[in-house]
Amino acid sequence: MVADSPATVHGLTDGTSYTFTVTATSGIGTGPRSKPSNAIVPAGPPNPPTGAVAIASAGQANVSFLTPFANGSPIEGYTVTVEPGGKTVTGSGPPVTVTGLTDGTSYTFTITATNAIGTSLPSAPSNPVTPLTVPGAPTAVVANVNANFPDEASVSFTAPASDGGAAITSYTVTATSSNGGLTRMATGSGSPIVLTGLGGAKTYTFTVTATNTAGTGPASAPSAPKQIRG
Repeated sequence: MVADSPATVHGLTDGTSYTFTVTATSGIGTGPRSKPSNAIVPAGPPNPPTGAVAIASAGQANVSFLTPFANGSPIEGYTVTVEPGGKTVTGSGPPVTVTGLTDGTSYTFTITATNAIGTSLPSAPSNPVTPLTVPGAPTAVVANVNANFPDEASVSFTAPASDGGAAITSYTVTATSSNGGLTRMATGSGSPIVLTGLGGAKTYTFTVTATNTAGTGPASAPSAPKQIRG
């Protein structure tokens, strides 16, 4: 009950439509109700998004989440905040793709929703993810023949400049004969790697690839040709 117009009504639920009627009371009693007012919908900032889940790939992550209750005003967009670093990326809805991440760094993400009234509190952080990519190409590949084992070649190389954000688990050396008719492969954990059983009186070149948990990277430049006499 109020003494005069206008009257402020508290305790309404954002997002719910209301109409209002008015009665007047004197010492004699209360009169009839007025006709209903126009309908209105009280509004506030959205609730926080929930269910944040991140999936990483090379240099980026896709962040999905559940859209929250809008609280009476349509949601206009979402903002994803990256930690560490505090970078922000906006989007119109889930998922939001965050690019420019550093391979090998662990990240989490929080999301806010914005409508015409304001911005929600942040969501709970997503699961941590670490973007990865395949290693770069090894360099400085050199093949040497052991005079005591003429059908073998020892191949040395320099590890790639980038491991793709994850430790390199193995290297693969491929020997290719000059006429293209014969190849041999061998794997190892580092330089050098020895290939055996190479055909005699053939000239070979050697390339090396590096592998991590994301996959196998590009091949190195070929070594200088090396003749095998075994």
